Amino acid sequence: MAEVTIEVDMPSPTPITLNIATSGDAELNTDYRISPTSLTIPARQSTGTITVTSIDDDDGEGRESIVLTISASGALPEGWTLGDAEHTLEILDDDLAVGFARASDTVDEPSSDTDHTIDIEITSAPSADITLEVTLLDTSTASTTGAAADVTYSPTSVTFMANDSTSLSKTITLNVKSDTTKELSEHIELRLTDDNGTLMSGGNAFSFGQRNYRLNINASDNTVSIDSDMSSDTLDENDGTANVVVRVDKPLPASTTLNLSAASTSTAVAGMHYTVPSTLTIQGGSDTGTLALTGIDNQTEQQSALTIDLEISGTLPEGWSFDASDPLTHQVTIIDDERPTVGWVDTASDLTAPPSGSNIMHMIMVRMSQTPSSPVRFSTQVTGGVEGIVGGDFAFPANGCDAIQFRTTDTGANLTKSCEIIIFPSAAGKTLTMTLVDNLGQLANQGFTIDPATHVVTVSAP
Repeated sequence: MAEVTIEVDMPSPTPITLNIATSGDAELNTDYRISPTSLTIPARQSTGTITVTSIDDDDGEGRESIVLTISASGALPEGWTLGDAEHTLEILDDDLAVGFARASDTVDEPSSDTDHTIDIEITSAPSADITLEVTLLDTSTASTTGAAADVTYSPTSVTFMANDSTSLSKTITLNVKSDTTKELSEHIELRLTDDNGTLMSGGNAFSFGQRNYRLNINASDNTVSIDSDMSSDTLDENDGTANVVVRVDKPLPASTTLNLSAASTSTAVAGMHYTVPSTLTIQGGSDTGTLALTGIDNQTEQQSALTIDLEISGTLPEGWSFDASDPLTHQVTIIDDERPTVGWVDTASDLTAPPSGSNIMHMIMVRMSQTPSSPVRFSTQVTGGVEGIVGGDFAFPANGCDAIQFRTTDTGANLTKSCEIIIFPSAAGKTLTMTLVDNLGQLANQGFTIDPATHVVTVSAP
């Protein structure tokens, strides 16, 4: 079992909810379990913990990797961004097996010849020597011979010595070549064989774990990817413009026209929320093409941000390919200038303190611009300058301003709620600043903004 800690630089004023995605060689719920799959770091706390538990089995699988990737569930607090979003763990096999430490690796074609090492591991020392051959499979697409070789490789073998527990890992080396040939991404595949039957001889009872290995080599000479020259990747609805750039690793040999479309995952609709050209031409001799997305101000409130998942496709010059290691989609978020709001009806109250021995009740109204899609609850924080003291100068009835609620059945007049405050004579000459806060994150999850957020109560002497 391993515990992975998620940290924030400083405690957030509101809860932060993160989705946890898994990838890697190991299979979720077969090789391991995680808990939870969605992590909430409470307001004013700085850490959360994910527990990863391995599942014991009888399979010889070699070392397997688990990659945990976090992403924000809904909007992060204003000014907050995700930092290091990935964490990798490895599961060490405890069965009697020998095999490659990993099923595959991916490298970019280097600018100069570079060695790449591959580990072969055994789970424990054998009773008698085990010698395995490492053979090249015919399914490899990378060349390993001649002047145009992509990888230098020659058949080899590895031996694990009897009763030697100090050398349970062996390393073989491939030399990945640099070239300028326009070619597709390639791979080399290797396989372990036991030609002499040493796995089961001399008292041994070993089996193969990860028997095959694949090294993927991404061609660096001629790929096409899509990205944006905007750091925020956002588009203002009110006639804002986002410039999206399609890049190639080297200038194209001839003018090339690419098709542009919105993926089915997009929530924004072309012609209603934005406009974008349907094609983009990258001129021969150029390595970039730029298109402009323009927002359309439709005067309609959206309860959540709209997104455009832009895809590129088309026919490329011979020998060119779309970059498999870089997504061929790019997401742009439309910032709605009519987002639904919740806030104080008025920003200030000017009151007169009650006579000695009495108190007054004052109601401050909170209004929501539209019915929420699911119930929401939020609270009020009290701060100020020449502050009155809550519990002495001011008081709140139970479940008043601390728990303001709106339901899916609220319409019309019910979209206005009251926050009640009791004022005592000692409040004369003092102020109380009340700020609405989305302490549960329920407003942000439905796209609501708080405006105005602050109401100031000023009390004068009678």
